[in-house]
Amino acid sequence: GALFRIAPVPGKMFFPGNCAVGQLTTQGYEQHLANGAAFRAAYVAGAGLLPTAFDPTTVHIETDTSIRVQMSAQAFISGMYPDQLGPNAAGSTASLPLVNIAVRDSATQIVCPNPAVCPALASIAADFAKSKVLANFTETVVKPVSDKLAAAFGEKDGDVSLGVTFDCMHAHECHGFPLPPSVPSSLWADLSNAAIGMLGLTYSYPSRTEFGSNAMGPMIGQVVADLQTAIAGSSPVKMHM
Repeated sequence: GALFRIAPVPGKMFFPGNCAVGQLTTQGYEQHLANGAAFRAAYVAGAGLLPTAFDPTTVHIETDTSIRVQMSAQAFISGMYPDQLGPNAAGSTASLPLVNIAVRDSATQIVCPNPAVCPALASIAADFAKSKVLANFTETVVKPVSDKLAAAFGEKDGDVSLGVTFDCMHAHECHGFPLPPSVPSSLWADLSNAAIGMLGLTYSYPSRTEFGSNAMGPMIGQVVADLQTAIAGSSPVKMHM
């Protein structure tokens, strides 16, 4: 009966607007619809491994708590079963299918690296925070970019989040929107290098193998358990997403 819109408090939001940082865009939603359609062609129409009509007992969908990821899951499964779940599906509101999306608390989620699930990650993070490799990267790569961004946006040094700014400007670039006029292409290139480099540095400390096994071990463990359940034939679930 009404339209609700998020409106920024004047002067109190770094990126004023009614969208959230990291929000799934229309282009991203359409990409997931296409991805779901590709899976339907492969696993429903092609191999016949999944039923032709959506059956909630055969699919387990799980995401983290972010709206972007949950919308991605919605678009993907809608693309797999467009006649039932897609935007043009027939039927009244009362007869629409119910699709469960399983979520875990942030303390127990396994989609992303989680020190609460794997305490070894907390130890790795503490060592990384004190490491010379991080100190050197921060001083030689991150700080110069942060200082330039602060000057470009009229902010104090240290007040600009490298990751958030990269996320926002990357979305602009992907959609063909212009970047802020105060940010030249050379600064955008430096920002990309710094933001992506920081992730790479984090995920490879103390080594890619050690970080990866602790970061993704819980999720891989769940995948193995799901496969063993499928092999044993003790569950009707045919797809874990």
